[in-house]
Amino acid sequence: MDSKKTRGISGATFLTFLIIVFFAMWLMNRVQTRDNEMTYTQFVQNVENEKVDAVTITQNKTVPTGILNVSLKKSTDVKTVFVSDVNTVQDLLVDNHIDYKMSNV
Repeated sequence: MDSKKTRGISGATFLTFLIIVFFAMWLMNRVQTRDNEMTYTQFVQNVENEKVDAVTITQNKTVPTGILNVSLKKSTDVKTVFVSDVNTVQDLLVDNHIDYKMSNV
């Protein structure tokens, strides 16, 4: 009789471990992304309270929607805002004397 027992990890155990690791990495990425987002209402409040330093507008292929990358004055973070009309945002920024850049589609 062969009384050898296999030692180590099986393929199923290794695959399960990999799935758990990738799920944990995905979950941490989602939490980090959510921390960098700002609502449109928060963006307008920051503009009106003169807390916005600069804005980069990236217009989506579906006009006039777009994404704003917002730099706040007392922070090194760049916040992301999803907007339904970049033209309204441009008017808001001009009215409040805030510099912005417009990226090409």
